Amino acid sequence: MDAIQKIVDWMKDVNWVISLLAAIPLSIAANLLTPKVANWWSQRSDSKKAKRREKLKAELERIRNIASNKETLHFENTLTLFKTLALIAMGGAAEMLDPISALFYLLAIIVIDRHITLIKQCKDFVEYEKQAQLQIDSL
Repeated sequence: MDAIQKIVDWMKDVNWVISLLAAIPLSIAANLLTPKVANWWSQRSDSKKAKRREKLKAELERIRNIASNKETLHFENTLTLFKTLALIAMGGAAEMLDPISALFYLLAIIVIDRHITLIKQCKDFVEYEKQAQLQIDSL
């Protein structure tokens, strides 16, 4: 029985690693494709187009405010750190329920990925602003 338990434990570890390795490329692909798909989808009607345009403008203004105010950026960094730690802690607390703990860990990765994107947008704000304006103008 001890050997079977070791195999089951090993398989759980392998599944978690596979989930983690699959989540990262999927998250990157989603980040790259989402704006293009959202813009394409919004072309279906004028109301969707206007709504998408307003969403892009609001996001551009939010990033502009964060990029121009270092205190706000530090606040965002701290908030993301606490969110990530909370998700990791919940994943550890739910460890007996493997799929749920994996979900919390994957949510933590998504939070971190989104925050890395935010930091990149702030760092290269001129380029981000140019790309965002191109998307807005295309609608």
